[in-house]
Amino acid sequence: SGDAALVVWNDRGFIKWVIWKPGGDVELRSANPNYGPILVEKEYAENPDWFKVIGKVVSTVNIGKPKSAF
Repeated sequence: SGDAALVVWNDRGFIKWVIWKPGGDVELRSANPNYGPILVEKEYAENPDWFKVIGKVVSTVNIGKPKSAF
């Protein structure tokens, strides 16, 4: 709880801080303060078809903007 992770929720991938709540809910927090937290309710958090933690983020690499193809 409290670590940045790659998660899949509702068939979408995110890198978010994952906060496990005492009741079983999961809160996903963005590094960007312009985006509010996402609450994954317990029933969805416990179902791997809806929610999965793929792994902890230990490093990120900024490779810059890709070259234009045209």
